[in-house]
Parts: sequence; C-alpha cells; structure tokens
Amino acid sequence: MKNPFEPSACVEDVRLERYLRDELVERTEADVREHLEACSRCRERLERSAAGESIWRGVRERLEVESVDVFPEASGDAILDEVRALLGPTDDPRMLGRIGQYEIQGLIGQGSTGYVLKAFEERLNRYVAIKLMAPQQAQNAVARKRFEREGRAVAAVSHEHVVPVHAVDEHDGLPYIVMHYVGGASLADRIERDGPLDTHELTRIGLQVARGLAAAHAQGIVHRDVKPANVLLEGPVERVLVSDFGLAWVADETSMTRSGTIAGTPQFMSPEQARGDSVDARSDLFSLGSLLYTAATGRPPFRGETVYGVLGRVCDAEPRLLREFAPDVRAWFAAFVSRLMAKRPEDRFASADAAADVLAAELAHLQNPTGVAQPPRDWMPRTAAAGAGGRGRRRALVGGVGAAALAALAFVALGGAGDPEDGSSDWSVAGFASLFGLGTQEEDASESVVDADGWNRISADDGELGLFEQRLAWELELGPEGALALDVERGALEVVRHDGDQVRIEVTRRVRARDSRDSDAAVAGHAVDVAPTDGGMRFESRFEAALLAASGSAFESCCVRVALPDGRSLRVDADLCDVSITGISGSIDVRSEGGGVVLRETAGEAQVTAVHGDVLVAGVTGEVSVLASDGDVLLERNPGDVYAQTSGGDITIDEVRGGVIVHAICGRVEARVTEDPAADALFSAAGPGGDVFVSLAEAVQLRLEARGRVDSEFELIDEAAADGSGASWAVRETRSDGALIRALSSAGAIVIARPVEVAPDTDGPSGAASGDGGGGGLGGSEPSGGGLRGSGLGGSGSSSRVEPSLAARARTSGEPRAGALVSVPFDGAAPDGGTFGSGALVSGADDDGCNVDGYTLYLPRSFDPNADVVHPVIVYLQGSLGVGGAIGSINDWGLPRLLRDETDLDSERNALLLDRFIVVSPHITRGQYDDHPDVVERLLDEVLTRYRGDRSRVYLTGLSRGAHGTWGLAEELPGTFAAIVPIGGSSERLTEPGVLEGVAVWVAHNRPDPIVPFAEVEVGAERIERELGVRFHRVDGLVLENADDLAHRYLMTVGRAANHDAWTDLYCNAELYRWLLQWSLPVAEQPGAAGRDGQDGEDGIDGRDDADGQDGARGRAPRSNGSVPPR
Repeated sequence: MKNPFEPSACVEDVRLERYLRDELVERTEADVREHLEACSRCRERLERSAAGESIWRGVRERLEVESVDVFPEASGDAILDEVRALLGPTDDPRMLGRIGQYEIQGLIGQGSTGYVLKAFEERLNRYVAIKLMAPQQAQNAVARKRFEREGRAVAAVSHEHVVPVHAVDEHDGLPYIVMHYVGGASLADRIERDGPLDTHELTRIGLQVARGLAAAHAQGIVHRDVKPANVLLEGPVERVLVSDFGLAWVADETSMTRSGTIAGTPQFMSPEQARGDSVDARSDLFSLGSLLYTAATGRPPFRGETVYGVLGRVCDAEPRLLREFAPDVRAWFAAFVSRLMAKRPEDRFASADAAADVLAAELAHLQNPTGVAQPPRDWMPRTAAAGAGGRGRRRALVGGVGAAALAALAFVALGGAGDPEDGSSDWSVAGFASLFGLGTQEEDASESVVDADGWNRISADDGELGLFEQRLAWELELGPEGALALDVERGALEVVRHDGDQVRIEVTRRVRARDSRDSDAAVAGHAVDVAPTDGGMRFESRFEAALLAASGSAFESCCVRVALPDGRSLRVDADLCDVSITGISGSIDVRSEGGGVVLRETAGEAQVTAVHGDVLVAGVTGEVSVLASDGDVLLERNPGDVYAQTSGGDITIDEVRGGVIVHAICGRVEARVTEDPAADALFSAAGPGGDVFVSLAEAVQLRLEARGRVDSEFELIDEAAADGSGASWAVRETRSDGALIRALSSAGAIVIARPVEVAPDTDGPSGAASGDGGGGGLGGSEPSGGGLRGSGLGGSGSSSRVEPSLAARARTSGEPRAGALVSVPFDGAAPDGGTFGSGALVSGADDDGCNVDGYTLYLPRSFDPNADVVHPVIVYLQGSLGVGGAIGSINDWGLPRLLRDETDLDSERNALLLDRFIVVSPHITRGQYDDHPDVVERLLDEVLTRYRGDRSRVYLTGLSRGAHGTWGLAEELPGTFAAIVPIGGSSERLTEPGVLEGVAVWVAHNRPDPIVPFAEVEVGAERIERELGVRFHRVDGLVLENADDLAHRYLMTVGRAANHDAWTDLYCNAELYRWLLQWSLPVAEQPGAAGRDGQDGEDGIDGRDDADGQDGARGRAPRSNGSVPPR
C-alpha cells in the first residue's frame, strides 16, 4: 500500500501560481507547503514565479531588511557574551554588567537593530527595558539617526496604551533607549499559547491598540510595524501597550526614508507600504486589521513561502474570509476587519480614533447586552453581512431556501413522528436512536400535538416548559458523478447509503420551550442552507451562539441524517459535531474539529482529518488514511488498507486483517493479532509514552520484526538489518513467506505477549437492556466529542467497550494491592476479620433478592498495609453499561477506566487520584444502586475497616444511572458522605433534600443532554436551595477555570455538548479531586487518624464558613468506627 504521506512529484506550475494567490483549498495548500519544505527546486521555481510579476521588478534592490521580532526568545551563550562585552563593570555578581545608572539583569531579546535588555534602576527601585543599539548598526549614520528618532518620537507620546520612554542616552558611543518594563507576554505569545481569541477579547484588545495608535498619530507619528509581536499585554488584566516604534515615520522627517524603500513586516504591511509608496496614519489601520485577523483566526491574512509572494498578496489579493476560519466571530467584527484592510486607504476608517469609537461602542454592548443597546452600524457596507459570513454566502434561516435551491429540491416540514415517505428502514427513528439519543424516552403518540408551525410537543415538564421537536427534510437531485458537501456545526451527523437516486437530508431539532412561538425563538440562531455547486450540492447547518443565548429557551439537540445514493462522493466539514458514516462506496473526505468520527463498512477511498476528536474505522474494504491530532484512533477488523497517524493520542488495532501502517507521536500503539494477517503491517511509536503492545496468538503464521527495547513472551532471535546500517531486528518467524509485521519504538518499549483471556460479560442482562435508555452522542470508546480528547469515558447508552492494554490487564488481576484495580466478588461469608487481601466478607447478590454481587477496589499507589495512615474514599456508581455482566465490566467505563489505564504521576490529576484515594465501585446485576442501601453500607464499612479508609472523608459520585443512585444513596445513608457529585443523572430519587444538610454537592450536567433533561437536574438543585437556605454557585462549562470557584460547597457546572457525557471532562480534571479533599465530616477518633493520608497541609476545610454560607461541620452525626448494625 502506498503511504499517502510520502513526498510526491514536483508541484505543477499552475498549482504554484494558485498557491501564490492563496487560491488553494486548505488541505492542498498544506500539501504544497510540505513539499516546498523538502524540495529546493520547487522553492526556486516559486521564488522566480513570485519575483517575475511586473510589480516586483526591482524589488530586490528596494527591499530594506528590518527587525521582525523585537521580543523573540533569547538563546545561546554567544549572544550573552556579545552583550557583556558592551557593558560597563558591575559590583553585583548576579548582573551581566552596567549601563550608566542601570544594572543589567538579563537579555530579553535581540533584533537586527540591537539588543533589548532587562535592567534595574536602583535610584527609583524599578525595572526598566533598555534597547541598546548594536555596534555595527551604530556605525550607519542613517540607522543611528532613526534609532535616536524612535526614542524622541515615543517620548512625545504620553498614553496609557503606548510603552513609555523614560530616557534616551549613549553608552560608550552606543545610543540606547530606556523604556517601561512590561513583564507580560506579547499578543503573538498569547495567540501561540491559547489559539484564536473570541469576539469580546478581540474587541477589547483592538480598542486599546487603536487608542494607542491614535495617540501616536496625534503627534504626527506613523508606527509602520503594527503586528502581534509589538503589542504587549501587561499584568493580570493584560493591559495593552503598543511597543517598538523603530520603524516609525514622523511627519517632519520625510528625508529619513528613501523614496521606494520597503520597511516593515511583510505579513502586516499595507499595500502602499509594500509598494514603497508614501504612507500616512491609515497605513497603520490596515496593519491593525491584519493584526486582528491573525488574532481571530490564528493565522496571518497573507502568507507565502517568500517575501515577494507575501507582498504580492498584500497588494493584489483579498484575504480569505475571516469567518471561514473563525465562524464564531461576530459578523460585525469580520466586517470591521474587512474595512480596516481595504486596499485603498480612502476606503478604510478615516482615523484610528474613528475605528476606536466603533470598538468602544461594541464593547459596551458586549459587556452589558441587556443594559446597553446595540450600537448603530452605519459604517458597515450593505453587503457586509454576506461578505463577512462564513464560507462567503449568506445562510437562509430554516423555513425557506434560495430560488436556485428550490429548483433542485423539495422542502418538507415534518411535524409528526412518521417517516418522510414510506417508512423505509433508512429513515426509521428507531434505527437512529442508538446514535443520536432519540426515541429513548417513553412517548405516548396519542398525546403528541403537532401545531401549524410544525412543532411537535412530545413531552411536558411539571412546570411551564415542554419538549418540542421539529423535523425538516429535503430531497436533492445528484447525478452519478456528483458530490455532496456537508458543513455541519454542533450536534450529530449520520450518513448512510441507500439505493435510490436522490439525496435525502433530515434535520431533527429539539428545544425546551413554552409553546411553538418560543420554540421558533429558540432556533433563531440555527441556520441551514442548501445550494448547488459546480460538481454537486452543498448543505450547511450552522449556529450563531449569541442568538441561541439570547432566545431565553433551551436548544436541546440537533441531529442531521443523510441518505446518500450509491457511488456518490462525500465531503464533510464538521465542527463540534460527531460524525458517523456507514456503507458509502464513493470517495470520502472528512475534516472534523472537536468531535469524533466513525467510519464503518466503506468501500471507496477515504481520508479523515480529525483535531481534538477520536476516530473509529471498522470493517472498511477500501483504502483509508487517517490523520488525528490530540485524539485516539481505533481500527476494528478492516479487510482494506489503512494508514493512520495521530499526534497526542493512542492507536488501537483490534484484529489485523488488511494492510495496516500506523504511527503514534507521543502516544502508544496496541495491536491484537489472532489470525494470519492477509497483508504486511507496520506499528510505530515515537516520543514520550511511545510504547508498542502486540498481543500475538501462538498459532499465527507470520514474520514479526521488532526494533527498540523489546520485552517478549516469545523467544526471539537477533538478525542484522538488510540495509547495512548495523542495526538489528528481534525476529519471530513462524512462516517465512507469511505476512511481515514490524514494530518500532524510538523512545518507549515494545511488548509482545500472548492474548489475555477476558471472561465474556454473560452473567446478567446488559446495561442497555435493563432500561437506562440510549446513549448520548457516540459515547464510550466511540467518540462523544464531550471529553478527554473528544473520546468520552463511556458508561451509559450504546457505547462500545474499550479493550484494556496488556499493562492494564495486569493491574486488574490478583488480590487487592497498592496501585491495582481488582474485582472482589461477594462469597457469602460472614464477617470474620480476615487478613489483608482475602475475598469479600459481605454477602450480597441473591440474598433476599439483593442486586449487589461484589465491587471493584482501587488502593492508592501510596497504600501500605503496615503504615498507620488513612486515605480518603470515593464510592463510585457506574452507568447502565456497568449493570449486569462480570464485576470487572465496571472498569471499562468512567472513573474506573481512568484508574485502570492511567499511570503517569507527573499529571496533577493522576497524582491526586492515583496516589491519594481509595475507590470502591459496587456492582449491581439489575435495578438501581439504592435498591439495597444496607448492603452498600456494609460493603463500605468493610472497606473502611480493612483498608483504613478515612471515615470523615467518604465521597459519593456516579454517572447516568449511577447519578440517580448518588442522589438516592445520599438520602438512604445520611451522615455517611462528606460530598456527593452526581453527573448526568436525574434528581427525582431525592425526596428529602434536608438530609443533605452539611454535605457538599457538585452537580454536573450538559444542558442539551438528550437522555436526562437538564430541567430535571435544575429542579433538584432548586429544592435543595429552598429547603436548606443555600445557593448553588453556577458555572458555565463543566471544568472550573477560576480558582475561587473551588471554595463553594454547592456547585453546578453546566456543559454545552449535545450528548449525555458530562462526566469525562469532570473526572479527567484535577479540580474535582482538589474540591473533594476540602470537605470532611466530624467523626469519633479512629485508628490512624493522625496520619490523615499524610497530606493534611493541603486538604483544607473542616468546619469552615464557605462561600455559600454553610458550616463545613454541619450535618447528621456520622457513625463511629464500630460495626454497623443491620438495617
């Protein structure tokens, strides 16, 4: 199989020209760029092509090289030695030297003009930055005069958003400028660290830059080098300071700049500056627009492999639409940037003050949208709404489509629950329920009401709100050679093959509202668009977050289903959306960010690019290539050829069938080989954590070669590599002409072992069959888009089981011990004070119909059976997929999966979770976790006694069905738990909120959860607030970003993902475990209490007054350390 990522032939002339004009699609552009990096011949062709245009005749003679980055990272002792040689002597050994009255502490950066130094001014007890001109530059009279002019120019500008100049002087003949020292990062640093900014931050920063430039312009100064690196962010509030006026042009010093000279940073120049024409203050406005474009998208508006290519685009080409890369940025802001970047200066804003006034008015509205009216936008051209929109076309709101689209489709608003036409299996709601979480609630069709607007009220809440559903459908004509492009944001997308000739698209929207009018308001921010393209049809489903938030109603979910005729090509662009594609025989191209991708039983060529999401490829017979970043890849029984690469994720291969080439960067590869492979395979891993695990059946006939640190259960022989490099392979050969499998690891280990037999989960009914409903999103090991690398931790719904690694299997077998997660079945024995490591001492399942048959137990890595130390305890209740089956099935989902698979103690989360907590997870065969609280109580008492658990710090958490049980057990076992954390579950089992007095509560839920409505959780929180006289501290998002949030005893974190998985983000975050360790209950003295798990200094709050006005010591009196009487 050809590696699709190996260098190709040289780039054609026409493609090079399109590359220069920025006319290539993103992926092709990336391929060309990669080729140029490796091919010097093509780079020379590109430069000749760029420089050959008429506008660039003579540009080589006119181009003036200037400093590009004023504050780059300083590196190398040689530079420091250069600086020391220029400084005067100092008496302080900590300093590099001295300039006048300033002690030089270090080097901030170096540019073509000289050095930027950090210095201390003893007389005023302050740090300053000193820009010292380099000796070779100081010998140039023009350069020296320009440097001195910079100091004088900026000194004349006194403004809060311009870096102040304190002094201009000379040291040993070298001029220097003393400036205010800014301890923060630059805007360029922030973009590199955090990525693109949101509209609010863009507006704030743009306003302050514009005000600083206006102050300079008022003094007759044009900056000429406005770019992110020259915008500094000072202090915690990140006050903006415009810096580096080294290229500034002053109105009364025109003789300083030669006519036709180009000075500045090419990507941020104005067209007139790039051409070498005279400039005025409006040139800085163009650069400001380029700066804001970069901050919004993470990429400069004009790019090229050569300076000439960049300057050509600045002068002649329009940048790609800002919202194409940043669709969440407000349309008015995109139009604002477009006006700043107008090619003709007269088409821009008249001044920096005028631009700043626009931003000031918009910022006031953004900060207080209800108190400050939306400002007038008469500065916007009439076509700005269309031009600033994503993908360059205005989207039509649902309810109508463009005239061109009407000719190609039939639009139907479906109100009822019926199929679009004849009930074809392609379109049965039940067939989609497992994927999208639809049809999982019991709905009485006789009570379903469809109104004239197509809204179907499918359920009613106790209060005023009801759940409304609207279904929209299209039929599109698409020829045999046609291609369908789908651009879908948020929610879920499923594409299946069907045998008809038309494309069928169905959108199902669910909202929680009072009536159909409110339902219409709830979807005002959702727009769809269908339009013909040159080669087929395009469908878009996009969201305007601001309109959704302003509607006041809850948009619950949006699911897009597509039936595609056989043989048609498919292109998918997905943002924060889970994608599933099944049975497609045409070519497939998927680009996904923030969601998972599932590819099943496809027959054509397919390419998947996924960022922050996982990829599952199963049963494909065609050729597939996968590129993943910050996500895992799972390959299941694929007869076709698969190439997969991931950076920051793992690759798992369940049964090697066809040709496989996989490479994990900073991740591991796991492969299971139980049958003779039909083709060769390569498994490789690089970077930290780059281990390769191969599970190899004894009877498999092949040749296996491994290179790296090899640990094998099989006997291997060393063979020299055939390439004459002197390297050797560790080889197992059972058939010389069999398939060749190679395993490579550059930094990790290669483990080759026999398969571990895993008992089938046949001891009881499956969780899905026992009544907890279908999954939200894709769940489990399949991508959910809602959690760690987008994969989710599973635990409810229709999730697939994740096969444990070989190392994880070793940790989940044997007797309880430090760092292990083992299953402990109930054996019916009476308590007898058995020894450490013996079986369970509590009778359970089948005892008077009890549904508890055992538990899994994790003991922290620091656990020592002989040490007098107690450990906090987490009681974990699994979701529906942990119900029934083998006890060890609990470990395949949620929190136990983290305990099973994670080993890196360098992570703050793992250091807390793996090294501090005992975790006990009861296993039930059926029903609910609070059906037999007496058995759970005895189980917990046994664990606390035997393994020295801290009775004052017992915490209860669960997901989905386990969250229902968390509420129920907290009520049934008062005085047991110091804190509870129900996630993704209904609070209906809590009938007496008063029992939670003194118990810390953290509730986590996705607002659009399709399985358990958010309203059911909100009602429970409000009942607690009323009965206990407390208030929940509500946080938008599942993870705490503000350290002050941790101080609250009553927390509610609300996610935005349209799936049932709110637990992944929570369990994967260290803040949860830090929050738990704050809370404790007063108990009678217990053995080992003085040890307190050895971490008392960090653990916090016994009986303190917290932010919610509740004493930590309040609550029912807990049990003593004695035995627990039967209930």
